Amino acid sequence: MTGGVLLLLSVLVLVVARGPLAAVVPAKDWLFAAAGIVLAVGLGRGGSVTRRGVVGTVSTILLVVAPLTQAFWFSLVPDTLDPHAEEDVWTLTLMAYLAVLAVLALVSVFCIGLADVVPSPWRWAPAWVVAWTPIAYLSGLFLFSSRSPTADLGAYLTLYGPAAGTALLGILGLVLGLREPVPTRHGAGAQSTAGPVESSDT
Repeated sequence: MTGGVLLLLSVLVLVVARGPLAAVVPAKDWLFAAAGIVLAVGLGRGGSVTRRGVVGTVSTILLVVAPLTQAFWFSLVPDTLDPHAEEDVWTLTLMAYLAVLAVLALVSVFCIGLADVVPSPWRWAPAWVVAWTPIAYLSGLFLFSSRSPTADLGAYLTLYGPAAGTALLGILGLVLGLREPVPTRHGAGAQSTAGPVESSDT
């Protein structure tokens, strides 16, 4: 539930950070990172969607803190008098950043799905969002550049399409967090084994 609330707050900041509130835009990345860390590590003994597996937990944490490192990535672009060379370096840096995000996202969503902590089919919801995000962004860019009545739709889709996926994960976190805990297969097996022992002692 905590992770879900933080995800929804990050989307809310993106939506309302306009005009006088534009200064709070960086808060969305911090809220998103906090949500991902809570979901990956969990609070207390439980709550980790990765079952605290090393690969899944580390990849998820690196993925959600990556937006906070954008300034570092683009600080690698050197100042040059050649605008074409600078543009090439910017492109290569952006491609490297997106490639790292893609690898981390794929590893993270598969680890979450295979951890089997979140009930099916919702454990694959992060994978749906990973697939939806580039589709929404690229579709929005295409519509925006088409110079047609769909240009405004393209602008909204580019800006808010990826956020819709984050909102979906936040809502799922809230809904699933409100559900009664279901005994694990290990716990069920322990209960079934303990039953006859208790009856025989009686």
